[in-house]
Amino acid sequence: MIVSRLVGGAPRIIATGSYIACDETTADVASAVDDEFQGKGLGGLLLERLALLAPRHGFVRFWALTRVENRSSRALRARAVASATRASAW
Repeated sequence: MIVSRLVGGAPRIIATGSYIACDETTADVASAVDDEFQGKGLGGLLLERLALLAPRHGFVRFWALTRVENRSSRALRARAVASATRASAW
Protein backbone atom coordinates (compact mmCIF):
# COMPACT_ATOMS: atom_id res chain seq x y z
CA MET A 1 0.00 0.00 0.00
CA ILE A 2 1.38 3.43 -0.86
CA VAL A 3 0.53 7.05 -0.13
CA SER A 4 1.56 9.53 -2.80
CA ARG A 5 1.39 13.27 -3.21
CA LEU A 6 2.03 15.72 -6.02
CA VAL A 7 5.27 17.59 -5.40
CA GLY A 8 6.26 20.12 -8.03
CA GLY A 9 3.65 18.65 -10.35
CA ALA A 10 5.07 15.13 -10.16
CA PRO A 11 3.79 12.26 -8.02
CA ARG A 12 6.00 11.32 -5.09
CA ILE A 13 5.59 8.36 -2.74
CA ILE A 14 5.55 9.68 0.82
CA ALA A 15 4.59 6.54 2.76
CA THR A 16 4.26 2.81 2.31
CA GLY A 17 3.00 -0.11 4.33
CA SER A 18 2.81 -3.85 3.75
CA TYR A 19 2.58 -7.23 5.38
CA ILE A 20 3.87 -10.68 4.52
CA ALA A 21 2.93 -14.05 6.00
CA CYS A 22 4.99 -15.44 8.88
CA ASP A 23 2.65 -18.41 9.18
CA GLU A 24 -1.02 -19.14 8.44
CA THR A 25 -2.40 -16.59 10.91
CA THR A 26 0.47 -14.17 11.58
CA ALA A 27 1.86 -11.50 9.26
CA ASP A 28 5.00 -9.39 9.57
CA VAL A 29 3.90 -5.76 9.14
CA ALA A 30 6.12 -2.86 8.09
CA SER A 31 5.65 0.80 7.25
CA ALA A 32 7.77 3.78 6.33
CA VAL A 33 6.88 7.47 6.17
CA ASP A 34 9.00 10.18 4.56
CA ASP A 35 10.64 12.35 7.24
CA GLU A 36 8.84 15.44 5.93
CA PHE A 37 5.46 13.80 6.60
CA GLN A 38 6.19 12.19 9.99
CA GLY A 39 3.75 12.95 12.81
CA LYS A 40 0.74 13.49 10.55
CA GLY A 41 -0.99 10.17 11.19
CA LEU A 42 0.06 8.39 7.99
CA GLY A 43 1.70 5.48 9.81
CA GLY A 44 -1.43 4.91 11.87
CA LEU A 45 -3.64 5.16 8.82
CA LEU A 46 -1.53 2.61 6.96
CA LEU A 47 -1.55 0.22 9.93
CA GLU A 48 -5.32 0.61 10.27
CA ARG A 49 -5.91 -0.13 6.58
CA LEU A 50 -3.60 -3.13 6.63
CA ALA A 51 -5.38 -4.44 9.74
CA LEU A 52 -8.69 -4.20 7.89
CA LEU A 53 -7.33 -6.16 4.92
CA ALA A 54 -5.41 -8.84 6.82
CA PRO A 55 -8.38 -10.93 8.08
CA ARG A 56 -9.57 -11.35 4.49
CA HIS A 57 -6.38 -13.34 3.95
CA GLY A 58 -6.61 -15.32 7.19
CA PHE A 59 -4.29 -13.18 9.33
CA VAL A 60 -5.42 -12.45 12.86
CA ARG A 61 -2.11 -11.23 14.28
CA PHE A 62 0.60 -8.78 13.20
CA TRP A 63 4.25 -9.03 14.17
CA ALA A 64 6.70 -6.14 13.84
CA LEU A 65 10.30 -5.39 14.72
CA THR A 66 10.98 -1.79 15.71
CA ARG A 67 14.20 -0.15 16.79
CA VAL A 68 14.09 0.76 20.47
CA GLU A 69 15.03 4.40 19.74
CA ASN A 70 12.13 4.81 17.27
CA ARG A 71 9.73 6.24 19.84
CA SER A 72 7.03 7.27 17.35
CA SER A 73 6.85 3.78 15.85
CA ARG A 74 6.75 2.18 19.30
CA ALA A 75 3.96 4.57 20.35
CA LEU A 76 2.00 3.77 17.19
CA ARG A 77 2.27 0.04 17.82
CA ALA A 78 1.28 0.49 21.49
CA ARG A 79 -1.83 2.47 20.47
CA ALA A 80 -2.72 -0.22 17.93
CA VAL A 81 -2.39 -2.97 20.52
CA ALA A 82 -4.51 -1.02 23.02
CA SER A 83 -7.16 -0.41 20.38
CA ALA A 84 -7.23 -4.07 19.33
CA THR A 85 -7.43 -5.17 22.96
CA ARG A 86 -10.42 -2.88 23.59
CA ALA A 87 -12.13 -4.10 20.42
CA SER A 88 -11.69 -7.77 21.34
CA ALA A 89 -13.11 -7.12 24.82
CA TRP A 90 -16.50 -6.38 23.23
